[in-house]
Amino acid sequence: MTYQVCGLLVGVRNVLVRKGKVDNALLEEIIKLVNFSRSIGVEPVMFANVEWSVDDQPLDQALGPRLPSVRWFFANRGNCEHKPTAAAVPSVCEQMGWNPRDVLYLGNTEADMRTAVNGGVLFLKASWYESGTSYGLEFASPMEVARFLDIFCQREYLWHFEIRDESGLEFYSLAPFSTLTRRYKSYSADARAAAKFGLGHPAYWTQALYSTVYFAQLHTRFDYVACYPGHATDSPASLMEEPFAALAGSFRKKLLPDLIVRHTTARKSQRVRRAGGRLSHLDQLNTICLNATPIRNRQTGSRYVRSPLRRGKTVLVVDDFCTQGYSLDAARLYIAQTGAQAILVSWLRTINSDYLQLMPRADVSWNPYEPQEFETLPGGTKRHPYRGTVAEDEAASEVDEKFDRFCSWSW
Repeated sequence: MTYQVCGLLVGVRNVLVRKGKVDNALLEEIIKLVNFSRSIGVEPVMFANVEWSVDDQPLDQALGPRLPSVRWFFANRGNCEHKPTAAAVPSVCEQMGWNPRDVLYLGNTEADMRTAVNGGVLFLKASWYESGTSYGLEFASPMEVARFLDIFCQREYLWHFEIRDESGLEFYSLAPFSTLTRRYKSYSADARAAAKFGLGHPAYWTQALYSTVYFAQLHTRFDYVACYPGHATDSPASLMEEPFAALAGSFRKKLLPDLIVRHTTARKSQRVRRAGGRLSHLDQLNTICLNATPIRNRQTGSRYVRSPLRRGKTVLVVDDFCTQGYSLDAARLYIAQTGAQAILVSWLRTINSDYLQLMPRADVSWNPYEPQEFETLPGGTKRHPYRGTVAEDEAASEVDEKFDRFCSWSW
């Protein structure tokens, strides 16, 4: 199945114009973005509530010769509905013949963000004039937007791995991880450098997972996002925290940055395996728990008075790598103890490793908000063979090809 963005709604304030002025150098970059977008089948349109003027001339007339054939939608002219109403985005999409699922919104202001949210489209934040709203996947230049459109918004595949078990396990991953296998070596080494040291190309991995979650429509099914913590109690925040906070906020969801707490440092899986040791679910079950009063607003530091998790709620749990699923499965089981459900996703999954799902006994329950000390597994395990979980074998080749293009991309 092909996933193709066909339209780009472009806000005016702080994207084209700032305080009634146009920066000529930025305008040249925006013109490049418009032309490039069209060349790959993404049609940009300009979208505002009121007509703007530059040097006493209507903006669309002033820029018309530089942006030929670009359509302008101004609510005060009556050719679209006012932002940020729920009718605004559909009113433009209907005239353009677009399905909103295939449209992105490029803006900067709080009104832009709310318009995208109300219209159900993915919001990209243009920060080249100023930071603007705190939501949306951020782009510092028009060139970065063009790269995102080219690399991530034209896809043949989404997930390389997929598990959807009748017991409630739902897991997805972009591609295999192996620094030794030639087919996967280049992007795997970069992903490890990005996840562990902030090196390589972190933007590729965060944008890849961010866009895939959107195209897979997972954002319509979860209420909260939580990143799985590192192995140590003092591990730094996940690289995915910021972009997934943006994704969550753009769809009226919440990032819970401290929902999953590492109360005891766990054995580092890579070291254990290199030393010939064995890991199990206990390494994670006995070193994490849930926070009953997680942070609700990262800007103010305010917290929930009581846990937001309960029956009917779903948490998207995000991690960088998955081997046998011990980490993500532990998070799933703790979340299940609240009555909520979990959807599990990771950048990459270790090659040739089966996913081992823990199947708790029916009579086993525990307080998920307190540390546990399981001496033995509270149930049996179900093995999901590696090959049996491959959803699209060519997805890995697409990840590899797009990674190479991302690293060298230019106009």
